[in-house]
Amino acid sequence: MEARRAGTALACNFWIRAGPVHDSPARTQVRGTPLYRGSRLKSCVGVSAVPRSNYGRFKMGRFFSFYEATGRATAAWQKVEDAICDVFTRAVICSIAGSMLKVPPRSALMLGGIFYSSTNFRGRLDMVTRVLDQINVEEALLKEWSAIVKKADELYLRRNIIAHGHVWGNKEGASSVQASLLDRKARKSLTYVQVCQCEQSFSGLADRSTHFAIALNKSLVS
Repeated sequence: MEARRAGTALACNFWIRAGPVHDSPARTQVRGTPLYRGSRLKSCVGVSAVPRSNYGRFKMGRFFSFYEATGRATAAWQKVEDAICDVFTRAVICSIAGSMLKVPPRSALMLGGIFYSSTNFRGRLDMVTRVLDQINVEEALLKEWSAIVKKADELYLRRNIIAHGHVWGNKEGASSVQASLLDRKARKSLTYVQVCQCEQSFSGLADRSTHFAIALNKSLVS
């Protein structure tokens, strides 16, 4: 039971980091949590059981590398959504009040709540687009926003693979993150290098969106 819980935690918590993987089959520590006890380890990462005799050859480090990479990419994507929320907040407040400084701080919190009330990312993008369509925005800014939406829609597909995918491999180690494993036509996968590239792409989009929010803010200040 303890091994099963540890395996579940391992699969579900991407931010967890591994301690040293010992050759001894007795146990492996993950921040002080026993990961392996007894002759077999029930895992949620694509390896159903690892015999005691093979545990020393089990490349757990590669799985942890994937968990770290997917965790970093997931955190980078949250920055994207926060930056888009900032665009929404500044667009509404500055177009109505003329400045972020002319409204109480809770106004931004209220608009953030409205933005995140939509549980669909594409719906949130559409919400911002509709706001921008109703206010006097420079043509150059509208083109930049269209480019951001296009890029966000493209990267969102990869974000979904990471968010809903499964770190997959065998006793030699992890090989990919795969989503829709049971549907051959819909199955999608990312290698470790691709997951790391996603983190960089997500961070770049977040920065670009933040710069747009600031530029939009300046254009609407009265």
